[in-house]
Amino acid sequence: MNKNLFEKLLILRSPGIGPARYSELLRRFDGDAAAAATALNASVAHRDAVMREMARAAELNIHYICDDDELYPVALRAVKNHPPVLTARGNLDTLRRRAVAMVGTRHATAAGMEFMANLATEFASHGIAVVSGMAIGTDTAAHRGALRAAGCAQTIAVLAGGVDYIWPVENESLYWDIVSHGVVVSEMPVGFTPVAQNFVQRNRWVAGIGE
Repeated sequence: MNKNLFEKLLILRSPGIGPARYSELLRRFDGDAAAAATALNASVAHRDAVMREMARAAELNIHYICDDDELYPVALRAVKNHPPVLTARGNLDTLRRRAVAMVGTRHATAAGMEFMANLATEFASHGIAVVSGMAIGTDTAAHRGALRAAGCAQTIAVLAGGVDYIWPVENESLYWDIVSHGVVVSEMPVGFTPVAQNFVQRNRWVAGIGE
């Protein structure tokens, strides 16, 4: 487990604190997450909520990956105001691979989806992980195409909600296929139900992980 993970989550799960504010706080305290968390003077209820989230993550075999961990996607780390902590479920070695982002319309034609799937298969067959958002349409075709390649660690799904929140529900089987042969990641808390703006931010991280 990453050093000071609890303190980092205590900061990130505080109201009004996102990646930019988090980075500002850590700069103020010379990178000391414990000191920054102490300065926030979090309530007992807030501390308990973070502890419950961490316990739930452990039950579901969900891992936390901080931006100073080796497994954190290199390309994403270079993005300004990237997520300081990701949650991940599945084959974590997928995050070590070179990756390409593949996204598109939810209303793709059958021909368009087959083209996308074939392209994804080619990338995955050459050891390049395919990153997408698990939406219906083009995203689904990209993930499915990558999963057609032999072996594991072919695809990365970036979710707008918690890494355990399966959306859309039509893609539940795809979700479990990705967990088995790739990895699902999110910046949101375990159990979080997404709202509209989360999908926009999700797309930024899809692009950020892809090289």
